[in-house]
Amino acid sequence: MRLLAVCSAFAGGTSLEAIETVCDAVDIGMPVLDGLQELVDQSLLRRVPRPGSVRYAMLETIREYAAERLETMPEAAAVRAAHAAAFLVLVEAEGRPHAGLARKQWLERVDAEHNNIRASLSWYRQRDPPVALRLAAAMAAFWSLRGHHTEGRQRLGDLLELVPDASLARVSALAGAAWLAIDQGDYAEAASLLGESIAISQALGDTVGEAIATVYLGRCAMSNRDLAAGVPHVERAVTLVSGTDDRPATAFVTFYSGLVALLTGQLETACDLFARCVAMAAELGLEPLTARARQMLGFPLLELGDLAEARTALAQSFPECMEVGDRWVIQIGLAGFIGLAAKT
Repeated sequence: MRLLAVCSAFAGGTSLEAIETVCDAVDIGMPVLDGLQELVDQSLLRRVPRPGSVRYAMLETIREYAAERLETMPEAAAVRAAHAAAFLVLVEAEGRPHAGLARKQWLERVDAEHNNIRASLSWYRQRDPPVALRLAAAMAAFWSLRGHHTEGRQRLGDLLELVPDASLARVSALAGAAWLAIDQGDYAEAASLLGESIAISQALGDTVGEAIATVYLGRCAMSNRDLAAGVPHVERAVTLVSGTDDRPATAFVTFYSGLVALLTGQLETACDLFARCVAMAAELGLEPLTARARQMLGFPLLELGDLAEARTALAQSFPECMEVGDRWVIQIGLAGFIGLAAKT
């Protein structure tokens, strides 16, 4: 029953690895796997097969009972802390967050553990708000790509107010909140957040943070149909990343350089930049960025009349976007096919 009590800390079930990590904080009196099998045999837990893994879950009524048992254990606080820490590690596994970047495997793991991450965020908010801010900043890419814009903005806004100190985490959190605001068309709020992010990054000497916030500011202006205002920000971001060795940030800025070239009618340059972004992002394993860049490559090719190559780029990118769950750009791909049909 001690293991069942520990398992109640997980919201919506979890993996064997996560359970073993949390069990390091408490002696359950037996090997974890043996204990889990015993609970499954007693119908207190159920195994939920997933592609490449198995999760363990319990009915909510059983979880409520087990949670009451957990609170009677002297190790309850340690279990809750270990649970929160395990999902902080999972979310931060990709390194410093950029809201426009993610890897497919990370997105899938975060999606599966979203309820546990929510619980981790709430735990840290109550006990260690600066860590909660770090965790929320690292979640921005997931919240954007998987459509949790309002939740992400609410959590980041709350924590930014709660933790006002200048820090690298605040630079990233401000940029992530701005990215989500742009997704929802709140350009004035996004610009304000990015202005603060840039100011703090400059004060801290954080060149990568400044570059990311600056290219986001370019995206903000261009999304608000102010190309003339957006172009200098993207150009500034190119200058900033050129002085760093952050390859993901460089790939991301290259994408927006391609977009600037496309929108200003420099079609051959746009093709070159989007192709370079595809190559860099694919090498780095950044599947969503690879798919987006390949999709956008189809548009200058279409305008140049290279219909066969445009069709190839659009046809390859559309299932890639679907596979990574990038809800934001699916309609853009459909528009590309409409343009292709109009020219054939």
